[in-house]
Amino acid sequence: MKSLHPIFILIFCLYTFSLAAQDQIMMSSISKGLSLGAHAAYISHENDVYHAKPEKALGYGLRIQYGFNHKMAVAISYQHYSIKPKSINSNVNRYPLFEYDIIGEYIFGSSVSRLRPNLQAGFNFTNTEESYHYQELGVYTNVNTTEEYYAIAFLAGAGLSYYFSPNISADLTINVHTGQFNKVYLTTNYTPTEKIDIQSDLFDLNGLLGFQYHF
Repeated sequence: MKSLHPIFILIFCLYTFSLAAQDQIMMSSISKGLSLGAHAAYISHENDVYHAKPEKALGYGLRIQYGFNHKMAVAISYQHYSIKPKSINSNVNRYPLFEYDIIGEYIFGSSVSRLRPNLQAGFNFTNTEESYHYQELGVYTNVNTTEEYYAIAFLAGAGLSYYFSPNISADLTINVHTGQFNKVYLTTNYTPTEKIDIQSDLFDLNGLLGFQYHF
């Protein structure tokens, strides 16, 4: 009977190895743990007072994601845009807009799937700065201002990831930001020069296309 022990041990080791090899062969996507990515970005930006007509631009961004398991993840995403204004009062050809997203994500499918849809929800911080010239602003004429806008908004969206290998995916995301802008006059050439806080509604539509590496 003792002579059978090595045979049982050998069979057990071969069985364990075969299971591990099978897991590696079957795994087509990794969504658990740390992921880093970069993306090209599109924005349609508007608010009800100062940008009533959508202003569109291309940009770029970065993403850091952590998956608690293969279904649930959190991510931080950053986008930068340079937008051509439609306002005839603008003093600049383009103005910068920055987005910072905090995202909770539910990922469909499993680690044996190459194609992984997801749903997203979270919060967004948007910041931009513009310069304007007004022929008339109230009782003032020939006014130049530098104005900063910032908003905290809600985020909702959906995405689709295709895994070329378990560690590398191409990702397409569509999301919207909706919230309220605060506008502050930073500098003016008239008095009074104190900061003036004005609120307006924000609505942004975003499209992101990029790659992620999953560690």
